[in-house]
Amino acid sequence: MVIDVWMGMIIEESLEDKAVLKQVKIVKTKESFDDITQMDWHLHSVEVEDKNIDAVVKLGSKCIKEGWWMDFRKGDEAFIILKNKIFRITQGELTNSKKAEKYAISHGVDPRQADFTKYFSGEL
Repeated sequence: MVIDVWMGMIIEESLEDKAVLKQVKIVKTKESFDDITQMDWHLHSVEVEDKNIDAVVKLGSKCIKEGWWMDFRKGDEAFIILKNKIFRITQGELTNSKKAEKYAISHGVDPRQADFTKYFSGEL
């Protein structure tokens, strides 16, 4: 039996509530020092089974801090999750990517980190 899995990245310091970390499988954690915030960040590479993705995405949108985003990706689809807002984007389709970008910037995400049209190219 093949289980469909969504891959994602969650920065622990982006969370108001860490409950979402209990709902994902943490595959790897990398610690990285951020020069701008002068903080250590814990970057969690995570997996979520397809059957649980909707619940995890909803919880993630409640747990993340304003001005941050997290994502989950499977094939040519992705969820971009911001505080109380979820965007589902598809590779090659720009409308939702642009909406996500505009919303993210208006809610404090650095514009250099919000060009979701580049999401699938690996540039973001």
